[in-house]
Amino acid sequence: TAPTLPAWLTLTDNGDGTATLSGTPTNAEVGNHAVSLQVSDGSLSATQNFTLTVSNTNDAPTITSDGGGASANLNAAENQTAVTTVTATDADVGDTLSYSIAGGADAARFSIDGSTGVLTFNAAPNFEAPTDVGGDNIYDVTVQVSDGTTTDTQAIAVTVTNVNEAPTLISLSNNTIAENTDTSSGTSIGTLSTTDPDSGDSTSYTIVGGADQAKFSVGGAGSDELILTDGVLDFETQSSYAVTVRITDGGGLTRDESFTLSVTDQNEAPSFVSSAVT
Repeated sequence: TAPTLPAWLTLTDNGDGTATLSGTPTNAEVGNHAVSLQVSDGSLSATQNFTLTVSNTNDAPTITSDGGGASANLNAAENQTAVTTVTATDADVGDTLSYSIAGGADAARFSIDGSTGVLTFNAAPNFEAPTDVGGDNIYDVTVQVSDGTTTDTQAIAVTVTNVNEAPTLISLSNNTIAENTDTSSGTSIGTLSTTDPDSGDSTSYTIVGGADQAKFSVGGAGSDELILTDGVLDFETQSSYAVTVRITDGGGLTRDESFTLSVTDQNEAPSFVSSAVT
């Protein structure tokens, strides 16, 4: 029997005059434990007291971030460098953990803070122009934690997601119109076009300003033609028109562009201003 025995330790009587002590201590049991064993023949007994010492052995750290395990899948928005913070646990209290990049097809695209585990892109990724090895906006990197002796790794696949970006430019295919043009019914000056980092974005144009805002509209078959309505144009009366156009993309982001439309002077025959003869 065992009058004094730690809870994690078991004494088994083998029935042949021997007994077996067995158990699996954890880190919590590291240290000295008092053990008292007693043997009896039914009449007399003997007791033996001793100290059992559980020695510490190094336990490997374990990565726990992003679900833990050998691999993880993450999403990261384009145009910024943040990815995740790698965290880990270690059963050995007092161990100092350090983090590093251990591999992955796109390892060169990443950096990690050795003390904090903060994982970042070296340069903000662009969804429209991926630089990962596969060219599919999935960046592969393997991170590692070490306690100085043993390690744990996690393979991370970072999917870069698209972020709506504002249009960067509005262009007009033409900015001149001849004098004497009759614009009473609305005349198309030129076609509007835009530059937007997000290919395939839906867009719409509106007139939002300019000294001659009221004389312009947007129309045409593609709703992208700049229309002027101001009767018959006369260079001597007004040689230019000012208007500001706004483009709005499918995500509600906008860009404004101001245009000046020039009226080209036409040579006109002289005319009499008086018929008086003296």
